[in-house]
Amino acid sequence: MESFDVVVIGAGVSGLYLSKLLENSKTSYVTLEKRSAIGTYGPRIISLETLKKLEMPKEKLIHPIHKINFCSSDETTLKIDDKNNRGYVVNLKDIEEHLFERINNKKQIKFNENVVDFDLNSRILKLLNGKEIKFKKLVLATGILGVKFRNKLGITHPRNVFCYSIEIKAKDDITTIIDNELANGFYGWVIPLEDGKIEIGYGSEELNIRDKKEIDGRLKSLAHLRKYKFKKALRVNGGFIPTGTINKRCNHEWIIIGDASGGEPMLGGSIHKCIDEARLCHDALIQNLNGETISMKNYEIEWEKLFYKDLVSQTKIRQILDETDNNKINQVFKELQGEKIAGDGLINDLFRNVIMNLKEWYFDKRYNKFNNPPLHRTDPFYHFVK
Repeated sequence: MESFDVVVIGAGVSGLYLSKLLENSKTSYVTLEKRSAIGTYGPRIISLETLKKLEMPKEKLIHPIHKINFCSSDETTLKIDDKNNRGYVVNLKDIEEHLFERINNKKQIKFNENVVDFDLNSRILKLLNGKEIKFKKLVLATGILGVKFRNKLGITHPRNVFCYSIEIKAKDDITTIIDNELANGFYGWVIPLEDGKIEIGYGSEELNIRDKKEIDGRLKSLAHLRKYKFKKALRVNGGFIPTGTINKRCNHEWIIIGDASGGEPMLGGSIHKCIDEARLCHDALIQNLNGETISMKNYEIEWEKLFYKDLVSQTKIRQILDETDNNKINQVFKELQGEKIAGDGLINDLFRNVIMNLKEWYFDKRYNKFNNPPLHRTDPFYHFVK
């Protein structure tokens, strides 16, 4: 039976980034991947800071990001175009393949290895092919669909939304579409790709994922996307993304990272979160394996230092957005037209500022200027203001 200090389940972004860190620190490890090859297709919007951490080659950067639009359900649009390069569109498949290529000993990434169970007492993994592997520490980087492992560990599942997208021949700028009826719990989008193509898509809760007609109909009914109703789909993508976090991320024997541990309330699973969690995970593993710590609780402590404040803020903003109807959002967008949306970051930072403007305008004008009664507990801004 093979034995390793660390066994990583999953060779997505977080699993591969962690694998390279473990290799650099000369840690005994193996990464198990149930797929036959690396690479999950899908465009991602990546900040310059994250691209620097990834060390992505320039030829893999699809589209620079200068213009970003936010569109309400009645097609009122707020535009950001300050000529600064905020980041790039990059294919997730290229990111994963790049991370894999950086690993020197690629034999430590084993494909077609489907983990079916593990025993934390004996610290043994069981694979579908009958093999068993012994470990000291286990890292779950299984993605949002790692349901059976979270169940086994008694961990809550993150809130998630179903996302659907198609690629078409067209030219457009990055656009976020806020519509709490058609894209409730998330939003719609446009992402420019190479060769005169774009991806249009949306995420939503309460979708019947088996009803293709409903899913496609909602997509092509969103503001800004109606004009693409009769465009031929060149590629179709769909799947769940996390928009919440789990209640526990580590124990003495294991750590959960990446989409398996949840995503950001406003944008879902993100590349920056995956690589930052991989880094924190590596540090906690090494400290524990070297006898510097009794448990890996340090991972949770460092995780909260890095993510907690931002996630609380995002959760409050997500709540404001989810509880505000389209008419109010449309009204505020009209008021904000022509005003500069502050922020140097990408969608997340700008999205936050749009929603803060929504809160500020709606609260100040509705309750102060018009001398309305005090906020009631049922008002979407009550808990935020309190």
